Amino acid sequence: MDSAIIAPLHTDVRELTMARWQLREIAEPDRWNARKLAQATGLAYNTVWGIWTNNTRRADLDTLQKLAQVLKIQASDLIGPGERIPTNVEREAA
Repeated sequence: MDSAIIAPLHTDVRELTMARWQLREIAEPDRWNARKLAQATGLAYNTVWGIWTNNTRRADLDTLQKLAQVLKIQASDLIGPGERIPTNVEREAA
């Protein structure tokens, strides 16, 4: 089974950003919640909830496709930029 792994996105050699799920931000304006999405997609509630709350670090491509199909978006829209990750130099200085 294919899976998508969330890894740091290299925006600049000196600056890294950890990707994050965008499911909640995309779904809530259309009155979706995790339970409704789980029912509509046939996915386990815990799977959807993990992505909804950004606690899941990886998901099958099939999972992303099912969510995207119900939300009428591209699967890639579910992954967006997150917070900046401090460099080792910045961590040592702190």
